[in-house]
Amino acid sequence: MSYEIELVKFKDVIDGYISEIIKSESENLNRAAEECVTSILKGGLIYIFGSGHSMLMALELFYRAGGLAYIYPITFYNLADIAINHILEFY
Repeated sequence: MSYEIELVKFKDVIDGYISEIIKSESENLNRAAEECVTSILKGGLIYIFGSGHSMLMALELFYRAGGLAYIYPITFYNLADIAINHILEFY
């Protein structure tokens, strides 16, 4: 069995999952998109976050060249800065 055949099988499985998610969650995805558009039109931002490795998706959306300018990541570093500044207020 070649790796090419296995990769095609893997791709087919992933495509199936993605198709099922789109079919079952299209209403929720559209509602989320509408909320994002509404926020932007009102001058707001879209805040994104992740914990651990899922933070990579937030950073990908934020740092991507040519990406949507209304994306603002909430990262561990932002939270750490807030915590440190809060602690320093007491000294």
